Amino acid sequence: MEDHKKIENRTCPNCYYPMSNAHTDYCSNCGQKYKTGRVTFWELISEAFSLLFNFDNKFFKTAGAIFIPGRLTKKFFKGKHKSFVHPMRVLLISTLVMIFALNHHFENIDIGGPTDMYEELKESDWKYKKSLELDTLRQDIVADFKDNPQVIAALDSLVTRSHFDDLTEDSIRFGKNNISFLQKDIAIAREDIFNLTDVEIVDKYKVEDPMQRMVWRQTIRVVKRGDRLLSFILGNILWLVVLTMPLFALALRIFYFRSDFYFIEHLVFTMHAHSFSFIVLTFYIFLHKVLPTTTIPFLIVFIGMYVIIAMKQFYKQSWKKTVLKFFLIHVVNWGIACAAVAVTLLLSLALF
Repeated sequence: MEDHKKIENRTCPNCYYPMSNAHTDYCSNCGQKYKTGRVTFWELISEAFSLLFNFDNKFFKTAGAIFIPGRLTKKFFKGKHKSFVHPMRVLLISTLVMIFALNHHFENIDIGGPTDMYEELKESDWKYKKSLELDTLRQDIVADFKDNPQVIAALDSLVTRSHFDDLTEDSIRFGKNNISFLQKDIAIAREDIFNLTDVEIVDKYKVEDPMQRMVWRQTIRVVKRGDRLLSFILGNILWLVVLTMPLFALALRIFYFRSDFYFIEHLVFTMHAHSFSFIVLTFYIFLHKVLPTTTIPFLIVFIGMYVIIAMKQFYKQSWKKTVLKFFLIHVVNWGIACAAVAVTLLLSLALF
């Protein structure tokens, strides 16, 4: 390999910045190590591990500071931006890890609802087909043994005990009382549910109203792919968190309108506080099987106390004002969160 220390008038291969000092290994402009472009196998492997497991000093300093109320936000606004992980990155990582924990949790429990709809529908369809076969067989046997009441009674008992006689309809019904936005009850043939797409079904049943077409289509999609609905909704939590952070920060800005804090400072405080909450909730989700049920109230109080102390440390107001503002802001934020969750659920169902 070429000895770069013997090369004069070198330039950085990354940014082309002059590297006149023949005894330096790193570019003073971009920081990249000088290389001729060729790398060894071990250099490639070490760089890959560095990218995948980049738990450097910055990561551990951030992890340590976030568990001390208000410290990470105060350090960030003292100019120590490079010493800690960026607030947005902390929020995104903690949110993604929480989503992973929730997804893992729900995969291991039976929550019913849309998850089981299609399986129940397939089982119902199988029973319906078997009931038709049994009815045809019964008619043939009755025709052959019409003078033998014992045979007919035995057949009737067999049909009753199999519960196939309960399945008399050849269509699946969806009631407007159970599904919001439906203008009337709908009935879709069983074979259409399994053989046609949602678009083909609404076209076949001549649904003309645009709103009703969308409701029909999404209802059919939920029925046929209900096992994917929860994962789809959980995947949208990230956008829910990102979009609600400015609203939570705005609430802080309103309640601290006399302070000289900028909106961005309220936003960073909000991101750090929620990141801590998501980290604690993630630990609980993974450990809930070994924790007592009394942990949940303790967890809520613990997170609440953390935020109160963080507000006291960061905004430097009296305990009385801090606690009062915490509860008022908490009420406002719960309203924002409930509205955001409702919008997220509706959009998730509309886009599913």
